[in-house]
Amino acid sequence: MQNKTFFLILAALAAFIVINDIRHYEPDSELIGNTTQARFEKDIQSDTGYVLIDFWAPWCAPCYTVKPIINDLAEAYSQQLKVYKLNFDMAGKILNDYKIEGIPCVILFKDGKEIDRLLMARPEKEYREMLHKHAVAPNPS
Repeated sequence: MQNKTFFLILAALAAFIVINDIRHYEPDSELIGNTTQARFEKDIQSDTGYVLIDFWAPWCAPCYTVKPIINDLAEAYSQQLKVYKLNFDMAGKILNDYKIEGIPCVILFKDGKEIDRLLMARPEKEYREMLHKHAVAPNPS
């Protein structure tokens, strides 16, 4: 039993180190805003028409695997898409309103209405396919 406890503590410590290491090397893009429960309704209304909200939490390891993908999308689609992050732990009412039960969760809005979502970490290709399905085009090269 003591060995099992030791290995569980060791695994938790290793996960903490990896997550902190990921945080250190992958800053948010300057094109990504942070929204809050108070500003959420205003932020999902966009003059570009499309808004992508990344629901995440500091304790969520899969959220850190999605982070560089969201950064890339914010850069590649900046002319048609606004991107915001919303901390899961600070968004109780929104989680209820949009029935978000797990993270990472990425929701695409058009004119303030949800039009698509992806739940859990996915390959970048799936996020791009979701955008293309709704006629969100990347910036011209």
